[in-house]
Amino acid sequence: MKEIPPKERITFHLRSFSDDKDRLAELTSLMDKAPLIQLKLLLAGEKKRGQELKKVGLRQPKSMYIFTTYTVDSVVEETGDNKSLIDELVIWVSNQTDNFWAGLQGKKGEGGEVSKKKRHKFFLTAFNEGYLRWEQLLDIKMGLTIEPMSASEYWHYIWQKFNDQKTPVIPQVIKITKEGIEEEINTNKHPISRLIEGEKGLPNCPDGHPSYIKIRRGGKEHYVGVAVLSSKPAGFDGVADQLRYLWEILCKPQVKDVEIITQFSAANATVVKSNMQRVTKQNNLAVSMAADHQNIDVGANLNTRKSVQTQEKIYEGAIPLNVAMTILVYRQTLPQLNDAMSTLSDCFQLPAKLIREVDYAWKVWLQTFCICWENILSTPFNRRSLLLTDEALGFTPITMTKPGSKKGFELIADEGGAPVKIDFIKSHRNVAVFGTTRSGKSVLVSGMLTMALAANIPVVALDYPKPDGTSTFTDYTKFLGQAYFDILKESNNLFEIPDLRGVEAEEQQERFQDYRAFLESALVTMVLPESEGKVVLEQTVRSLIGKALSEFFEDDSIVERYNRALAGGFGSPAWKETPTLTDYIKFCENVDLEALGGGATLQEAQAQILLQLKYWQGSRVGKAIGNPSSFPTDVSLLVFALRNLSNQSEAAILALSAYSAALRRALSSPASIFFVDESPILFKFKEIATLIARLCANGAKAGIRVFLSGQDPNTIVESHVGSQIMQNMNTRLIGRIQVNAIESFTRFLYYERNIIAKNASESFFPKRSELYSNWLLDIDGTYTYCRYYPGALQIAAVANNPDEQEARDRVLSRYPPDKKLEALVDFANQYTAAIKNGCSLDTVN
Repeated sequence: MKEIPPKERITFHLRSFSDDKDRLAELTSLMDKAPLIQLKLLLAGEKKRGQELKKVGLRQPKSMYIFTTYTVDSVVEETGDNKSLIDELVIWVSNQTDNFWAGLQGKKGEGGEVSKKKRHKFFLTAFNEGYLRWEQLLDIKMGLTIEPMSASEYWHYIWQKFNDQKTPVIPQVIKITKEGIEEEINTNKHPISRLIEGEKGLPNCPDGHPSYIKIRRGGKEHYVGVAVLSSKPAGFDGVADQLRYLWEILCKPQVKDVEIITQFSAANATVVKSNMQRVTKQNNLAVSMAADHQNIDVGANLNTRKSVQTQEKIYEGAIPLNVAMTILVYRQTLPQLNDAMSTLSDCFQLPAKLIREVDYAWKVWLQTFCICWENILSTPFNRRSLLLTDEALGFTPITMTKPGSKKGFELIADEGGAPVKIDFIKSHRNVAVFGTTRSGKSVLVSGMLTMALAANIPVVALDYPKPDGTSTFTDYTKFLGQAYFDILKESNNLFEIPDLRGVEAEEQQERFQDYRAFLESALVTMVLPESEGKVVLEQTVRSLIGKALSEFFEDDSIVERYNRALAGGFGSPAWKETPTLTDYIKFCENVDLEALGGGATLQEAQAQILLQLKYWQGSRVGKAIGNPSSFPTDVSLLVFALRNLSNQSEAAILALSAYSAALRRALSSPASIFFVDESPILFKFKEIATLIARLCANGAKAGIRVFLSGQDPNTIVESHVGSQIMQNMNTRLIGRIQVNAIESFTRFLYYERNIIAKNASESFFPKRSELYSNWLLDIDGTYTYCRYYPGALQIAAVANNPDEQEARDRVLSRYPPDKKLEALVDFANQYTAAIKNGCSLDTVN
């Protein structure tokens, strides 16, 4: 603030309105792309939820704008008044002289061209000495993340002040380049006329009143109240307190649909010093006169001390500023506006005072517009406050929630209600979700998966169901009509190759080699689940497996069977003849050991390979991965249910099977998600943890996003590749945790105790009556406490408690199979109503 140029001004504008247009537009776009009617229904539920949040004011998008000025003519008065008569005369004589000399030189009519060149020079000067200087001040010295507005964005900003319909083309645009200046005219109407011409026969011209302004937008009337800060608070407890002063007021639940506009301009330091000295002398005289009468003038002593302190700060480098802070409040009726203005004034504690403008609110409202030349509160009376730079920060509305991405999965900030979005569709984001049981992990993750599936991003998930085979994703997958892989019922061919027919030939070879490398690692894990201390054997086994794989994929009959299976598709006779583990074992048996040099080591390695692979071939797990896939593996959602496993080795092999499916989808799609739910057991296997770490580190190349879910980070971080996994988790969501888990998050993820302790408090439990869960969002090192408000249909689709499943079954049993969508809607309405009212689910039927 100390470097504000003389006679210039900077205006900070923070807006906070209940609005859902951007959210509805995004969800509508996703609904248009969604491949399944079920996904469209879930997204429709999200739209309804967004409308509910807007109605009650819980969703308050915030935006901040900064406007600066640059005065080409240095004689313009500080108040922004017109030039003096002498200045106007000088400019007129200069223009006439240019035209006169142009005429004498035979270039009559080119005087306008000379004037045009001058204007072009003025604009270039304004950019180089004005805009670039302000940009350096805001970006480098103030540390703000700024983005210049385009002409269309600037026009949209002005347009939405008066109108609710779609922003039209800009009437006229002046374009400045290094070469010259030109004007693009799209309509002959003046921009102001275009702003207020209205629609449906009704103008949008505001009605100005002494205490309010009535505006019409979209055929609806709104009332605007104007409040002015007339007295500052007693002081601030540090810079952080200054930055949060206005923000804490804005975050109060009763404060909504408001704009805070603060304008700064440099004051004359010499005049301020002189005034302070005069005040000091007057108060000293008052103190002296009081002493002569044997009295004490406390007020004069206090004023003297403050005046001296102010002068000390100025001599130490503080700069006096003219500060004008106004708050605009919008409501639909006058009674609502009066109540809101009174409530807002009460939010400012004495000695700070926020006074409603009741004499010329319309004029102050006009002065807040970025297209108005008058300084705010400068006319008809100068009501600006005179503050030093060390306290001006408290009235600068630059604190707000970091919004994250422009589109994506949406959370609502706990402070202020601003939407915070995570874009894992367009951007590569690995996501880790932590939270204790009943913290809302499953609903949160299912909401993410719904958005991904609607954007045609396939998902492969590992799920750990209950002993009866049911889990969070059982009913969700069934509702979507996708594939749920149960090892007791289904098979997923480990040797099924990715469908690369839609990929260019050169890239086909590269992607196939990626798949072959994985398959080799998977087979080594099957043969040697634990190989510590057996380096030579492991190397030999890997060599023999690699050689057998090479011969396998080079065999003409194998290649022909693969081609016929891909051409026939799932369920065809050729599909049932797809090469499998059984075919590969034959190649392992026929490896020519003598050609490799023979010896006991090779024989031992071959024996180990055949022993282990034939063991898996005859086991329950081996049948699940050694037969042609019994379901279409090109479905959008493929969930692997790992249940009734006899040992951890089986879990590892099935995880490899899931990984193969994920890799096939990744190699066939530009983007995909690999989700591991409640996965501590997987990280006990070196090979499995290595595979997941490889996905986290290098998955971006294949477009694979890794989602992990668990109760705490211990098992993941303590694995041999734990640091590699967590370092690549650029997005973390931490819900309600147990008190004894605080130490894990401070030790392994380096969260400060005072930050993560909030997650263990009672207040962090999901609030069932309002249907939201609490989360700490850590995105690229920025922490934000958020809430997740899922749609009723999303909650109903993943409800998996026994009583919830029974209630859902009761409702669904009343509908025929072709009415499952109506059935879910009915259950969702009854279920959420019972939760909000604290009723038993026995009433749901």
